[in-house]
Amino acid sequence: MPRKPRQESSTEFYHITSRGINKFPIFSKNLERSRFLNIVHDSISQYNIKIFAYCVMSNHFHLLMRAPIEELSAFMARILSVYAVYYNQKHNRVGYVFDGRFRSQCIEDESYFFNCLRYIHLNPVKANMCKSIENYRYSSFKEYASPSSAGIIHPIAFEIINNHFESLEHFKSFHSVFTDKVFIDLPEDELLQRKIIATSLLHNMQQDLDIPAVEILDNIPSRKMFDTIIKNFFNISMQQAENIRKLIQSELKQKGQS
Repeated sequence: MPRKPRQESSTEFYHITSRGINKFPIFSKNLERSRFLNIVHDSISQYNIKIFAYCVMSNHFHLLMRAPIEELSAFMARILSVYAVYYNQKHNRVGYVFDGRFRSQCIEDESYFFNCLRYIHLNPVKANMCKSIENYRYSSFKEYASPSSAGIIHPIAFEIINNHFESLEHFKSFHSVFTDKVFIDLPEDELLQRKIIATSLLHNMQQDLDIPAVEILDNIPSRKMFDTIIKNFFNISMQQAENIRKLIQSELKQKGQS
């Protein structure tokens, strides 16, 4: 079966992610994360691309970049293949290192751009790999915090941030703002994003109906209403909506028992 063509962004902005095959922690060592970022840095000048944010986790990475679709594919093919050779040689193994094709998400407006940048920077905090975004060495926030150390982030990115935020502190505080957008990530992380947003939707419903959240989920008519709200908000199937609601319901019950 032929592969589905990659969706092309009208703005040429993309959120990119790729993870290790079989969920392997292919960036578990600091040296491996540094090596991957060095490969990215050394490859930038060879392609018509601009990177605005990045983060290397233990088994996957994120990039926020602008590029024509052909250049995007060529750039990604290079950095993935070069790192795969390095990783296999280092670990005395053969075979695939990354799990299939890299995933891409089109960024079509300014709001989505800034929210995506924030999401990328917050990845290590949410994964309990650090307490603050400024403490993580393998994301682009360190470059924004210290422009003199910039190496991967394109100069235009600094202009955009400086024009949008009054100061570095303003930029940093922006990372604590809630968003109701979902970004591509590991499947379990995407589910967690939806659960957090759906919990906020439940809170709004609770205020409108003026009844406790537990009662909303225990009552069949209101529970179905909430499932429909989730389904329509995320544009997903009813079964997926019910699965998200069940996660929230289970969490509320656990809190009630604790």
